[in-house]
Amino acid sequence: MMNVLIVEDEWIVSEEIKASVSENGFNVIGQADEGSTALELIQEIKVDLVLMDINIKGEVNGIQLARLIQKNTPCFIIFISSLDNRNQASELKGLNNYDFLPKPFTVESLYRIFEKHGLNLPR
Repeated sequence: MMNVLIVEDEWIVSEEIKASVSENGFNVIGQADEGSTALELIQEIKVDLVLMDINIKGEVNGIQLARLIQKNTPCFIIFISSLDNRNQASELKGLNNYDFLPKPFTVESLYRIFEKHGLNLPR
């Protein structure tokens, strides 16, 4: 089963994401609303996938947090955002194994990202 961490600072949105992905075979290992909590969870439990908003509370944004995560954890990161942040190319330099998904998203669009990158579906 694929372990997923959700990093989203709007609790209702985080709960909606959790319900959606849990119903479709993903194992949500935790939810965080800012970077330090996310890093603590990743140190405690193996994470395969991070679903993360780009604009989160705290000292770092989602892209900066992704860079910190990828230093020690080989996981795939999907940025989920209501804004089109793809134009932040300079911030994305050095990141690996990531993609974008606009809010609100469907599980089908999440699966298309898995297929695009050759990731195993959790079914």
